[in-house]
Amino acid sequence: MFNVNNPTSSNLLVYVNTFIATIILICSAVCFTRFRLNYRKIKKATSEKNSAYFDEKFFFKTCFKEDNPVLIANIGVEKVQFAIIKTAKKCPKRLKPAVILERKSSITKSIVNAVNEAIVYAKKKYGLTPKKACFSVAGMVSKKRNLCENKNLPWTIDVRKILNKTKLETATLINDFEAQAYGIQAVSEEKLVCINKGKKRKSSSNKVVVGAGSGLGKSLIIQDPISLNRTVVATEAGHAAFPPENETELCLVKFIKKLLKVNHQITWEDLVSSKGIERIYKFLAKTNNTKSKKPQPEKLTNYTSSWIIKNYNSNNLCKKTVDMFLSFYGRCIKNFVLGALTKGGVYISGGIVRDNISLLKNKIFFNEFTNDKNYKSLLKDVPIHVVKDKYTKLYGAAIWSSKALLV
Repeated sequence: MFNVNNPTSSNLLVYVNTFIATIILICSAVCFTRFRLNYRKIKKATSEKNSAYFDEKFFFKTCFKEDNPVLIANIGVEKVQFAIIKTAKKCPKRLKPAVILERKSSITKSIVNAVNEAIVYAKKKYGLTPKKACFSVAGMVSKKRNLCENKNLPWTIDVRKILNKTKLETATLINDFEAQAYGIQAVSEEKLVCINKGKKRKSSSNKVVVGAGSGLGKSLIIQDPISLNRTVVATEAGHAAFPPENETELCLVKFIKKLLKVNHQITWEDLVSSKGIERIYKFLAKTNNTKSKKPQPEKLTNYTSSWIIKNYNSNNLCKKTVDMFLSFYGRCIKNFVLGALTKGGVYISGGIVRDNISLLKNKIFFNEFTNDKNYKSLLKDVPIHVVKDKYTKLYGAAIWSSKALLV
């Protein structure tokens, strides 16, 4: 045993303690060095993942043998989707991409960078270098199809800048709901859910494509009854003025004007969209003494449209909100149908309904859709389908590119 009063034992104890402290210090230094190296690797990998990471979905791989692939993109508020398609000498009726690359818009700093990353990704992984491109974008596209601005998007889509800063040789733009209309013909039957069977019409009947999500889009498929040629017409009908029909709706309009701090008209998109659902909820929360089974969010700024829809069956305020939204949606689509006599059918897209199809089977929607003193029977005969395929805009941009780019 050590005797602290013995000088030899004391010196040995000091040596042992010093040795242990040294070992601990060396181990700590080694661990810290390894931690720093691993941290740098993780940080680098995370940075690379955020800058050039894509989720992939394959359709067919014949494209990878093509010498002249085409890059297709759908640029949305929530996601940016890229696709690679095979070339075609004739305009195909059911053209689908070979592979889809998808990423969140929130990690996309600029659309030019995103395009470059998609091109590099395609070259590195598949050995493909697309020289032509077609971009589906939300908003009004310029006459030359080279510019699009949208307040809901963080970027201005300028084809000239994209061509200057990428390896693309030519590119064109198409309105996203114009692409949606072209893409309908490429959607398989199992991806179309019938809401109203209606009456079967001649193929020459007009059709309307509409969808509520981050915004409200609409396009028309017009078919000449003589030549049977189809024309797709893009619109900005979602920005048309919303006409209130009663005192409650008038109060809602005034509330939203105050909420948005604007004096101009309130549009259909201000109500029939994900933000619209949240505005309706906030309006009802402040003007109704509704007792809910479930507690409301702690702050009115913390709710989302998805939360409101999710609690439809358990929260009275959520139910009132969604019912009012469905009423507005039905009335909006009714106006679209009567405006162009789209007796051939209504195709409803957009994430709100696509993820909650049961909502449209609610009587509130259909009752409002058919609520017309002159054309109630006509509206009842209009077929209504929900488009479940979330890649329809990419299909449409691919079909359009085969015409516009002559691929």
